[in-house]
Amino acid sequence: MRLKQLVIRSKILSGDGSERLSIEEIALGLAENAISAMIASTLKTEKRDSARARGDLVFGVQRLLDARFKESLELEDLSKMVTVSPYYLARVFKAQTGISIHRYRTRLRMHEAMERVPAGRVDIVELALDLGYSTHSHFTKMFRKEFGMTPSVARRIVMRAPIREGE
Repeated sequence: MRLKQLVIRSKILSGDGSERLSIEEIALGLAENAISAMIASTLKTEKRDSARARGDLVFGVQRLLDARFKESLELEDLSKMVTVSPYYLARVFKAQTGISIHRYRTRLRMHEAMERVPAGRVDIVELALDLGYSTHSHFTKMFRKEFGMTPSVARRIVMRAPIREGE
């Protein structure tokens, strides 16, 4: 680029009017390069800011679901809470986490269930309803899918396990 600037300067200082077209073309090329560099820099910044915004959006939805996973929130509800479209939210969440919002909430529910099932203090039906499932069978199906066994089998396994010192 510096060489092109020197060529323009030399041609202007020579005072030869016949070089005017060449000078204009070189100057326009320099201007185009400068503008392209500026645009590329701006796009990188916007892309970085956009990636940060998407990460912040997903983090916010995860925290929201962490606190309210028992509720039957729909995609529309969540998207209104974070002021983006349902389509955008679903697409960005999956792209950032590798799983759908529904799957994320199901995992939260199932891990809560695994904490509470072995204790045996809560009836499985009550637990299913408390975790936001409308039926015992749906809860059991999701539990089996997540852990490879039914809640009652998990409870029996834990109840039979000997308690070792230090646990």
